[in-house]
Amino acid sequence: GSGLCTDAIDNDGDKKIDLGDPGCADAADNDESNPASPPIPAADSGGFVTGNTAANASTNRQAFLSLSNTCRNVTLPPGNYYVANGGSTPFVEVQNYCGTFAFQEGARLHYLDPFAGGVRFRYGTGARFINWESFHPATVRGNPQDNFSLYNTTDSTIDSMTIHGGNVGIMLWLTTRPTVIDSHAEFTLADGLHIVASSNAQVRDWSAYWTGDDGLSFQTYTEQYPVSSGTANGVTSMESSTRGITVLGSQNVAV
Repeated sequence: GSGLCTDAIDNDGDKKIDLGDPGCADAADNDESNPASPPIPAADSGGFVTGNTAANASTNRQAFLSLSNTCRNVTLPPGNYYVANGGSTPFVEVQNYCGTFAFQEGARLHYLDPFAGGVRFRYGTGARFINWESFHPATVRGNPQDNFSLYNTTDSTIDSMTIHGGNVGIMLWLTTRPTVIDSHAEFTLADGLHIVASSNAQVRDWSAYWTGDDGLSFQTYTEQYPVSSGTANGVTSMESSTRGITVLGSQNVAV
């Protein structure tokens, strides 16, 4: 309650009133935001390490790959995590993941290769991504330099994700019932949030800034199935190089 925080103000902008705010004495007092900050699982670093070295970047790549076929919950403590995203494959692909991957405040992911993709989660049901923040150094638009992507997943949730750079900020490809809540992309070379052939996508409180293409796009390519459908509520798109919001080749979409 406010008696534990003398000013009762979220001074550091993390959507909760806690020990990170001056005058506060209760780190569990985290329900003052709207929407409320998502709960973060107990810390399990999953083998990820901080520091910008080639060895650490390789370790973090392997840590992602080791999540395949698991429901392991991972929470990254504050720090900068560098990932070797190039090499033999043009992205870092995690298959059949069903756990929760969370970032504590101050944890950030950095990709090293500007011409390779970021982390791609393919298949799996019920995975959750909380407070994810990642930076992609791409300078020329092209595939596969997407920052974060879900392919062929079911009932996945993205909550409070912040994307900096890359080709597409968040790519949802052939997903079923994906949910994106209170998230943001900026300085992308293509779309901020690109939803392709995904059924019943739910987007709430999405914002995009300075995107090279659309801020938000529901799209289905020729003869592709299923056809994209879903709802987007509370969309802000600023300084888009093309369109703020597009609905192309899709059906049953409400914005």
